[in-house]
Amino acid sequence: MRTAVKAFILFITACALFVGCSSKLEPLSIEQAPAELRKAFATAQSFLKKTAEGVAQQISAKEYAPATIQLQALLSNTTLTKEQRNVASRVLVAVSQQAPDPAVAAPTEAAPAAAETPKAPMTEKEAEAAAIREHYIRTK
Repeated sequence: MRTAVKAFILFITACALFVGCSSKLEPLSIEQAPAELRKAFATAQSFLKKTAEGVAQQISAKEYAPATIQLQALLSNTTLTKEQRNVASRVLVAVSQQAPDPAVAAPTEAAPAAAETPKAPMTEKEAEAAAIREHYIRTK
């Protein structure tokens, strides 16, 4: 009995390794992505074909963030063929490598706000008005 269980576990592990290692996808270059998308979705349903064409145009225009979102939506469709799913996945990897990291881009956008000149200190009248306003907001 124990031998049968061990053999079964060994068989399942071997199958998992075989399946996991055999489906290695190489990412496309960003230049190849629009052509590969158009080729893979040439015979697809019209809405899938239009979505793939839109993604290809966004990639050509270097609009990677919206292309990423549309590719994720496209990949969630259950009617894709295996080839279409593989191409869309490879394109998504290529686009994700091109998209700028939002965490890195944020400080450069916030830099002009930090460069503003500091405001003059409040006068006594302005401070009193601010205190009254704060009290009103808290007690409202």
